[in-house]
Amino acid sequence: MKKENTVIVGLAILAALGAATWLLFAAPELATGPSQISQGATSPGTDVYGLQTIILWICVTIGMGVIAAMLASIVLHRKMDRHRVVKFNHSVLVEIIWALVPILILVGMALPATTELLLLQNTPPQLPVANVKLLPGD
Repeated sequence: MKKENTVIVGLAILAALGAATWLLFAAPELATGPSQISQGATSPGTDVYGLQTIILWICVTIGMGVIAAMLASIVLHRKMDRHRVVKFNHSVLVEIIWALVPILILVGMALPATTELLLLQNTPPQLPVANVKLLPGD
């Protein structure tokens, strides 16, 4: 890899890490609008809020990784005057890994969500919502 390409890829990765760090430390104070759900007062509400936050950060991390990989790919594989075509070998192992990683990520996010939904279904109501008394009259 040429020195200039190494520097550009390093800067792209540094920019992605900087943006992720900014999102981690500065964005929670900025995300107090309608897009951010409020933390629940009950135990299930707190659990749902924590699960939502974890899944949000998983998605942000995946997005940052995709953007860094895309920028690196654009920089490294752009056409130049002395562009030379490189032949790639077909690798079944890489394709299997390429298919399994998203499946594992989805299963990893679905298991806690399903567990939380089952807990919510089996949670008895803690306080009555409303008592309605009907009085005889006309």
